[in-house]
Amino acid sequence: MTPFLLLFLAFQAAASEPAAAAGAPPAPPVSAAAPAPSAAAPPVPPSAAPSAGAPPPRRIDDLSRPLTGAVPQGSYEEGVKGAFSRTQSLQGPLDGTWTLKDAAGAGLYRVQLVDPGFGGGRMEGAWSDLHAAASGFFTGVSRDGARLILQFTEPGVGVAVATLDPRPGGGFAGELSIADAGREPRKSAVTLVRP
Repeated sequence: MTPFLLLFLAFQAAASEPAAAAGAPPAPPVSAAAPAPSAAAPPVPPSAAPSAGAPPPRRIDDLSRPLTGAVPQGSYEEGVKGAFSRTQSLQGPLDGTWTLKDAAGAGLYRVQLVDPGFGGGRMEGAWSDLHAAASGFFTGVSRDGARLILQFTEPGVGVAVATLDPRPGGGFAGELSIADAGREPRKSAVTLVRP
């Protein structure tokens, strides 16, 4: 400490002692510190100020309104789209919507497949008859090399098995066999294509 500061502190201490010895009333007790004023909200730049008619900005801890308005949506939406794209990139090539058509090109069934890829779990899916109010899940979806086999039971029609091989131009071609109870299976040529 500098000598001047030491001298000042000593003077302050000496000045307070005689007042206490002379019978001066004791100094009032020091009360607890008053609460500090709450921090004011940071100023809002004019470009970020809400326009007339726009909802007021929502605080993150305000649960009374849905998360809309001043909350930045762009980065969140981009994150969701990115996560969806990464998940889809892990799916196998058969994942998605297909149409099973007859030899003339008329749609028979809409097919939705879930293909976890060659390193994932088993394939599964659902079907919907395009000519009747019938739909359901496949009882069997399998790959035998490049061949795709779809099996399902349609009430009132019978057990259907589609055996399909890949076509050079994309999609699959093969045979649909429908077996009614106690009858010889009916077989017809079919294709499986993207809609």
